[in-house]
Amino acid sequence: MNTTTPTARGRHDPPPQSHQTTSTLSGGIDVPMDARRRPTRRVGLLDRLALRLGVALIAWGRRPGPLESREDRSRRHRQWLDRQERERHAAREFGLGFPRR
Repeated sequence: MNTTTPTARGRHDPPPQSHQTTSTLSGGIDVPMDARRRPTRRVGLLDRLALRLGVALIAWGRRPGPLESREDRSRRHRQWLDRQERERHAAREFGLGFPRR
């Protein structure tokens, strides 16, 4: 049998508020606390320029490096082939230095 039990009453009620919801001005007028907040500050021109400069520097630092030329790629491949041949030769020499059992 599938039965579900309801959650306890009052479980979804918001927690009690410990701060004031209204404030009394010097004239004796109750004003909501939200209305007394300071106006939001706007970002100045210097801050915007600094942000743009920072983003530009980050983008410039992440740019891809110079592309490898065809000659460099060919030279690197030739070096890799030469290294492979040297390693094979060294392995052959190393194996010939010991008698077989």
